Amino acid sequence: IMLNFFRGISVLMIPVTINFSTAVLTYWTINNSISLAQTVAFRNPSIKKALDIWEPPKPVPGAAPANNKGIIESIQEAVGTASKKDDSADRIERMKSHNTAIDQKKQMIQITKQKSNAGRKRRKAMKKK
Repeated sequence: IMLNFFRGISVLMIPVTINFSTAVLTYWTINNSISLAQTVAFRNPSIKKALDIWEPPKPVPGAAPANNKGIIESIQEAVGTASKKDDSADRIERMKSHNTAIDQKKQMIQITKQKSNAGRKRRKAMKKK
């Protein structure tokens, strides 16, 4: 599937890049040619040996298997892990703390209103005298 996707993208890039400057297209062509040559060269065991490039280490027996998930599976796992963390006791404690703070603000507002109403009543009483 990915191979066909990249083939399709390469065909779609022709009309997109048709109006690019020659310098950009020259840079891309040379850069991609060098990258292709490097990839082909480093697959050759004699070149790897001459440049002292070692083989990747083999997995340790008994160790956990390597994570060979694709990008979609990794994102889904991360989202699932994040949603599980939100259901933890810490979240419940934060909610209780938040609700307590809201209740305290409401009480302060009520006290402030009561004081301002009492002040109004005193001022009205003073005006009547």
